[in-house]
Amino acid sequence: MKKKLLAIFMAAMMTITSVNAVFADGETESGGQTTVETPAETPVETPTEAATEAPTEAPTEAPTEAPTQATTVVVTTKTETTTETTTASSSSSSSSKKTYSDERNITIYVDDTKNLSSYVSDDYEASDYTWTSDSSSICSVNSSGKITGKKKGDTTVKATYSTNSAKYEYTFNITVKSSSSSSSSSKSSKSSSSSSSYDKSVSVKVDKTINLYSYVDNEFSASKYTWSTSDKKIATVSSKGVVTGVDDGVVTIKAVYDSEDLSYKFKVTVGDGDDSSSSSSSSKSVSKKLDWDIYLGKSDELDVSGILADSPKDYDWDVKDEDIADVDEKNGIITAEGTGSTKIYASGDDEYTFNVKVDGEYTVETMKLSGTSAKSIDSYLDDDVEEYRFSSGRSDVVKVNSDGEVTGQANGVGYVLCKHEDGDIIQIFITVSGISSSSKETTKETTTEATTQAKTTVAATSAPVQGTPSFVDIDSRPWAVSAINNMASKGIIKGIGNNKFDPDNNCKRCDFAIVLTKLLGLDSEIATQNYGDIKLGEYYYNYVGIAKKYNIESGVDGDSFHPMAMITREDIMVMTYKGLKQKGYTFNTDQTVLSGYTDAGQLRDESREAVAALINAKVVLGTSDTTLESSSNITRAQMAVLMNNVVIFVDNGGHL
Repeated sequence: MKKKLLAIFMAAMMTITSVNAVFADGETESGGQTTVETPAETPVETPTEAATEAPTEAPTEAPTEAPTQATTVVVTTKTETTTETTTASSSSSSSSKKTYSDERNITIYVDDTKNLSSYVSDDYEASDYTWTSDSSSICSVNSSGKITGKKKGDTTVKATYSTNSAKYEYTFNITVKSSSSSSSSSKSSKSSSSSSSYDKSVSVKVDKTINLYSYVDNEFSASKYTWSTSDKKIATVSSKGVVTGVDDGVVTIKAVYDSEDLSYKFKVTVGDGDDSSSSSSSSKSVSKKLDWDIYLGKSDELDVSGILADSPKDYDWDVKDEDIADVDEKNGIITAEGTGSTKIYASGDDEYTFNVKVDGEYTVETMKLSGTSAKSIDSYLDDDVEEYRFSSGRSDVVKVNSDGEVTGQANGVGYVLCKHEDGDIIQIFITVSGISSSSKETTKETTTEATTQAKTTVAATSAPVQGTPSFVDIDSRPWAVSAINNMASKGIIKGIGNNKFDPDNNCKRCDFAIVLTKLLGLDSEIATQNYGDIKLGEYYYNYVGIAKKYNIESGVDGDSFHPMAMITREDIMVMTYKGLKQKGYTFNTDQTVLSGYTDAGQLRDESREAVAALINAKVVLGTSDTTLESSSNITRAQMAVLMNNVVIFVDNGGHL
């Protein structure tokens, strides 16, 4: 009897010991994956993204998300290709949500593409993930995970997807290098110059520019290369690699870095352009400027024939010190010969004086500006814009702001002085054309990283009406000020609070749904249905529901709208087109217009009709004459200008 009791006692003790061991370690095995669970006796309540009730009219564009907090214990297990991190969160339901993560380094080249979908879990479609790029001007990404190198630099692309039981997070550290053809070119300048092949072929229109520095080794600054053109009458090239189309034809541009024996050769085709004469009788007239200050670097040349009222050969030239600078009297080209200061006179019906200063710390550049569009001179600078002070040498022709953006005022020649804090001076002579006294004012979206064209008019973008918020952070984007104010005056867009608009932040999908439904006059309706990932009570709930009701959607995956993802230019164009069609507007949908854009092949097949329609209607012009950048995210300022075009289109009965 004692032995039997002893056996029962020992068995009970072993059972208790086993149970205690499980609660102490908190580990169980599930499908070979080690999962750590927080004890369930004291559940911790996890706050949701928006615990407070959202007001009906919350700040439209930039809501503040409450972060999700959780107590986590992390165990990492490695596989051949990914690192999986399992995170257990204490919750009222004591459930464990796994997080699978992976980080990779990816290198691509400018203009090249790569699909990242093979690096994410194939349990779900690539389009199920939310894809974002920290800098779409360096590397863009579409909704299927295809990335495109835009310009040299580093950025991060992320792919995320969440279910009730798991969260997938993938981080790709992207390095974009200069053109693969350029980087693989021979280190020998002799072999490159003797070859008939080109490192890259590009196109540019008359009076338009393209920066070739994007296609050379960026280990050296643009000014370290020697840039040359085979024919200045077809295209010129600055010391920074900026090519300007002059006349129709084909030209060869070379970039040589002697110390490393690097050379590149580009075939540049200059096509038809709008070459308005600066002497047009209908243009805004300005008084003659007879006294000019000129800053030249050693051996620099400057063509001053455009400054003169008559041909250079019609003047008598006098050079005070030819050892410092001389002039080609037939063509009006001044050349730096030494260091110092001198004067050059051109005497004719008028007498021009050129005060020439030559120094190794000076650089002279030339550029062209068409119409009253704003254009950044960032590509002409050696350092960051913030390190320069800018001034206009002829503000009646061209003006410059503190951010280095120039705006044409009248046809003619002016210049901008860029004075660096260390004493260096870059002088940019700017030829402005295409401005008539009766023409409507136009603006061009301009950013430091990328340029997006869009038209707007004075009539539709005049000063905001009384009660419109006065945004304090939009003056740095003068090309968008009138559009932002006009849209705000109509109550279509709002700021983020404290009189700020946040123009450079990317636009979210949910915020664009608000803007579009308001613009179309549909915002007074009540949504009776919505997407599965739109929570009742969110500030954008009704607007997104209206978009769903009228099928005004793009970039939607199944029943998911992805409200907090950044919207791409392609999705904006498709949603805008669908919305306008719902309002009864008709369009020319001839898709041949897309052939003028080199990256039109990146458009989804179902988007091509919408994009072609808006281009034909001139609501959308592209990021340049030859690019759409459809997969790039769009900033709030760019969105405001584009949508202001739609307002004008609607106000004018379907015409811009």
